[in-house]
Amino acid sequence: MGFTFNGIPSDLYLTVNAVRQSILPPVSSKTVAVPKRAGAIDFGVELGVRQIDVTVTIKAGSYEQLRRKARDIADWLYQDDLKPLVFDDEPDKAYYARIAGDTEIEEIVFNGQGVLSFLCPDPLATGRLVSQVIATAKPTPTFARASTAYDDDLDAYATGQPRFQTGQHGQAIKMEEGTTNILTTAAAPATETVTGLAVGGSYTLSQYGPSPATVIDHVKDDDFSTGTLTGVYADVTDLKLALTPGFSDTDTTQADFLAGTLTNVQATAAGEVELTKVPSGTTFTRTETTQADFQAGTLTQVVATAGGDLELATETVNQTNTYTTRDDFEDANHEFSYTHVNGGWVRTTSLPWEGQYSFTNYSGTSEVSFTVTVPPGGYNAYVSFSYQVTQNSFYVYLDGSLNLSASASPGWYIHTINLTAGNSYTITLKGNSNYKAYIDYLVFEYKRDETITRYLTSGNRVNSASLASVVTAESSSVSWEETLPSASTTLRVETSLDGTNYTEVTNGGPVPGITAGMDMSGKTLYWKVTLNTTNQSQTPKLNSLTITVNSLDIYNSSGNIVSPAMALGAFTVLGSTISWTENKPAGTGVTVETSFSADGTTWGAWSAVANGGAIPGLSNGTVLGGSAKVKYRVTLTPTADQKTSPKLLDITVTVDKANSGNRTWPIWTLTGIGTCYSSKISWTATVPAGASLTVETSLDGTNWTAATNGGSVSGLTSGVDLSGKTLYVRQTLHTVTGPNPPVLHSLTVKVAARQTAPAALVKPAASKITLTPANVMKWQLEEKIYRTSFTDGTRQPETLTLDMAGGLESAQGTFDVRAYEDGTVNRYAFLWDSYGTDMGSRFLLEKLTDSTYVLYFNNTMAIKTSSIAAVGWHVYSARWNGSSVWLLIDGVVVGSATLASPVDMSKIEKVYIGSRYSNEKHWNNLIDEVRTSTVARPDADLLAQVQAGTPLPVDASTSCKLEFNNDLEVTNAGGTPALTYNGTARTYPVFTVEFKAPCPYIKVMKGTKQVLVTYNFKQGDVLVIDNDRATIKVNGLRAMRYLDVSSDFFMLDKGLNEFTLEPANKADVTVQFNEKWL
Repeated sequence: MGFTFNGIPSDLYLTVNAVRQSILPPVSSKTVAVPKRAGAIDFGVELGVRQIDVTVTIKAGSYEQLRRKARDIADWLYQDDLKPLVFDDEPDKAYYARIAGDTEIEEIVFNGQGVLSFLCPDPLATGRLVSQVIATAKPTPTFARASTAYDDDLDAYATGQPRFQTGQHGQAIKMEEGTTNILTTAAAPATETVTGLAVGGSYTLSQYGPSPATVIDHVKDDDFSTGTLTGVYADVTDLKLALTPGFSDTDTTQADFLAGTLTNVQATAAGEVELTKVPSGTTFTRTETTQADFQAGTLTQVVATAGGDLELATETVNQTNTYTTRDDFEDANHEFSYTHVNGGWVRTTSLPWEGQYSFTNYSGTSEVSFTVTVPPGGYNAYVSFSYQVTQNSFYVYLDGSLNLSASASPGWYIHTINLTAGNSYTITLKGNSNYKAYIDYLVFEYKRDETITRYLTSGNRVNSASLASVVTAESSSVSWEETLPSASTTLRVETSLDGTNYTEVTNGGPVPGITAGMDMSGKTLYWKVTLNTTNQSQTPKLNSLTITVNSLDIYNSSGNIVSPAMALGAFTVLGSTISWTENKPAGTGVTVETSFSADGTTWGAWSAVANGGAIPGLSNGTVLGGSAKVKYRVTLTPTADQKTSPKLLDITVTVDKANSGNRTWPIWTLTGIGTCYSSKISWTATVPAGASLTVETSLDGTNWTAATNGGSVSGLTSGVDLSGKTLYVRQTLHTVTGPNPPVLHSLTVKVAARQTAPAALVKPAASKITLTPANVMKWQLEEKIYRTSFTDGTRQPETLTLDMAGGLESAQGTFDVRAYEDGTVNRYAFLWDSYGTDMGSRFLLEKLTDSTYVLYFNNTMAIKTSSIAAVGWHVYSARWNGSSVWLLIDGVVVGSATLASPVDMSKIEKVYIGSRYSNEKHWNNLIDEVRTSTVARPDADLLAQVQAGTPLPVDASTSCKLEFNNDLEVTNAGGTPALTYNGTARTYPVFTVEFKAPCPYIKVMKGTKQVLVTYNFKQGDVLVIDNDRATIKVNGLRAMRYLDVSSDFFMLDKGLNEFTLEPANKADVTVQFNEKWL
């Protein structure tokens, strides 16, 4: 028996004689003695360090060889770290050990004997490394439909409930686009009219029941707005004859009216005829602007100056005036002119007597002087100031003579110097060395008696004039120009109509009391101008004044306009009218008369006519020769006060004659109707006596046949193929002997087809159809070229998605879908599609309108097939391996390609089954099963699985399988959340969790212990839970801060170990551990 240490077998150097080790490593009991209590408390046991002694013999041919072998053995055995020690009798277990103790060798001849002692800090033997999958992620299917739906048996399914129907193997799910059943009687069919359809559009009628049949009337309601109109016109909803007048004339402009004879009326630029005006009197205007103008009237304490102004008079008075000069030092400007010596004096805030400032010397030797003069005649003259001395002595000199001497003393004093008239005085302020003095409120004042001239404080001027010549006033105004030197002066203008009661006038405003239309007989206007001043050195001045009273114009008492004679022409009269537009205020009059001449020379008397009435002499049946003429006369009268006139705005003379007109309907294409079942033409009209209406139809626009109201259309009978057929309709309106024309109110043509197939394409020939059912239990009309399942109202589109990218892997894989293909063409249909925020991994299979298929990888079309007729159940398989991709149908390759780069499924978040990711272009059929595999399944396997006639199998390579057996359950190769541990000593597991979908946390539980990690895991993240080291890592980085405090790392026990994972099915979980043995 031998051993291997650090990977090197012992028999290279020595022979093992014996191995000595204990059955168990040293076992220490852990107890705690409690005073006054028998025995101790047991806290279990601890295993000590294991030592293994190996007795060996080193064989050599000489002492030298023995020494060399000993050194080689030393090099082999001496290691800094623990190394694996495996004995030949237990090759599947290893101790981690190092050499320890003495290694003496007893030499016997050329051999050596000794004992090798191996120290094992971990006393347990380590067995094989075991790795086991305990859970695999399962994509979660999500189905959505925001409405009810029906299956092929017409059973209803609630909102959000998948429709499971019989498939090829068990049940299948129906994935269908949304639709709207246009019919309101869908659940209980009855005759129904549908409007607003697209002419020539494509609609599919589905009908359910025993031998169902539906008659579809294509209804053309003529609105008369199109077609070829000759002598007729569409008026709202009616077709009317355009009555061309034998004669018509309208006068509505100034030029029109000026062509006639106007007496006391005028035609305005606005095209209105009104009475002309005459003045009622003479406008009064008075302007005053010269000295002579202002001297007229009554002047009281005012004068008119030679310059043409009105101002206050003056007066001469004697008065005593006081002249004062004061310096309070509150600003930087001085009232006296100071002369400074040695720095002079300055303003300061240090010690004011009044206010905020005083005047003080700048330094201890400075002085200041100023001069005042008392003029002759002045008396009570003096200079006065306040002062305070705060240091040493202060002096005041008058013309060089000491006038005041003051020593430092608290408080302020007032000093006054009296002066005499006719003299000038110099006053000097100074002090002894280092003095300090303040002065404030310096005043020089004297009085003198004087004679002055000044303006009086108030005065006025009044003038008047008669307004009788105005007769009737229309408007008035008063305006003036003035000079006001300051706010102390004012000027006021007032008027009066009685000379007593005056009202102030606004400059530019009207004369108070005079209103429009006012009778001015015996009226006199008075106007008064008042001047005031509160400063008798200033006077206000009136520079000019203008007063105007305008005389009102009035309308003539009567006037008229006579039109020129109007030649009528030669024709038979059906009727005549004369109409006009007038503006006739209350109290005014408008009279219209006409006169007719049959020969253009002899005129009949003027005859009054009514507005919109007939013209005398031009009644129905009157035959006009070529010389007949007519004219009108309009007479206007004003109100009694002649202030308001009526107006003629326009006048029209019309003489009608017999008319005829027709309209031909535009081509109505009947091709889309199919085979005619029946037809009908009907109309409503008003045909007065003396008028006629004819309706005709044609299928070629040349040969016309008169139609019978309510009868069939000629040539459109049951069984007629309408391919290439068009219909024309012509209506002819006549006025024959009567003046009233016919009116066609409505016209409807119906052409019907009969449908008996369960599904029929309907191409409306008109925007309106009427459907009449027979033996129909339910029916549906939808705007599609193909049929979808029945619904009552609107069915929302259905989606089925798989998260976790449907279990797709990038490296290689196979995606199989068993689905039914009904052979519908001219429609895009997605069997599957994918979605991700980044669409770079897009993976889809789509059937195009020509029945070709395209397969996309990496958001790029990789394979496009030829047209494939594949009606029935088929298995569609997409396979990839690196850059190589294939498309197979029923296990047979129909296309392959090599991509520019390997297939990348990493950006896919969802896989859509049976529709485009944008919830459109649905498969519209049953899907029986979906399988995702993590390997590229061989052709032979796929073909065999299809030919087996059973559902696609689930094996170890299956990451997702849906079978739709009345549920959306997902199955896969799975993993058992349990393992059997065979070691005789407990060991620590390491869990590797690979997330296939976003997850906010993961919890791994064993019994009462758990490890909880709270982290926003993303698809592709990897979490490692190392129970041995008590650490966790996310994507290779320590992430202990995401470990919940409730976590408790755990060990595996001998026998069955069961785990619980939360949340389930979101990640692949692998557990790895080393077996441990006592």
